[in-house]
Amino acid sequence: MGTYLLKRLLYLFPMSFIVVFFSGVMIHFIPGDPVDQIAGDFSSEQERRAIRKNMGLDQPVPLQVLYYFKGVIQGDLGHSLIDHRAVSELILERILPTVELALTSIVLACLVSIPLGAWAAVFKGSKIDSILMLSSLIGLSMPSFLLGPLLILFFSVQMGWLPVSGRSGLSSIILPSIVLSSSLSASLLRMTKVSFLEQLGADYIRTARSKGLGEILIFTRHVFKNAALSITTMIGLQFGALVTGTIITEKVFDWPGLGTLIAESIERRDYPVVQGCVFTFSLFFLLTNLITDLCYFGLDPRIRLARFD
Repeated sequence: MGTYLLKRLLYLFPMSFIVVFFSGVMIHFIPGDPVDQIAGDFSSEQERRAIRKNMGLDQPVPLQVLYYFKGVIQGDLGHSLIDHRAVSELILERILPTVELALTSIVLACLVSIPLGAWAAVFKGSKIDSILMLSSLIGLSMPSFLLGPLLILFFSVQMGWLPVSGRSGLSSIILPSIVLSSSLSASLLRMTKVSFLEQLGADYIRTARSKGLGEILIFTRHVFKNAALSITTMIGLQFGALVTGTIITEKVFDWPGLGTLIAESIERRDYPVVQGCVFTFSLFFLLTNLITDLCYFGLDPRIRLARFD
């Protein structure tokens, strides 16, 4: 297992560098110039050239990206072109709120979707199943930029129960976590139902019933354990997507996370901060995939043997 883990860890940085390289090149093609933000509207052309040269923005784009890679290898993510603060410092300030929001959303989605998905599988074809499937379809179809303002309008403006925006306490995370978990809950509910139906129709379940095992014992000992593999895959992939896809939700609720930071940095053409955020997001996604693969070993011994033989 140690060899497999070491190989997977060695893959993290090359993959992250590839992502950062392409994002670093592409951001330079976005219309706009960070010098406009730094110099102001009344600066002379000479002052603008001096700023561009001082910050290395006069160099060719591939060369700028290579210099950035050199700094990353040395543990330096650079400094913000606008705030002149270390990018690593800015990321450390914003990473905890993003992880906090993603974890809350994934836990909420699991608590809601897995029991309801199992319920839909048991009562397949019933009205309960139809209602749950319709609800999941609505959840998949509702975009976060629409669901967020609707929840704010009702629960914050009309009812006054929850804060409109910001990160000021436990109550402030409720609405953004509901928005972020809505599409995941819908997908996870459907995946749970399909996985449970697949296991309920297997031969070993009929054998267990013929031996006189109760339905609760069959569900907990056999069905759920075997269905957990596909459910774990969904959760692992979606957690990485939640961390990297919080931009819209954080902007709607003014949540001070990495999503808000990268959106602000793109608007200001703050290249080092954007590249630092993309690098962090890519590491999150790759680490989540690695942890998901490691979870397989505890769920299915056949996978463990196949990986290490």
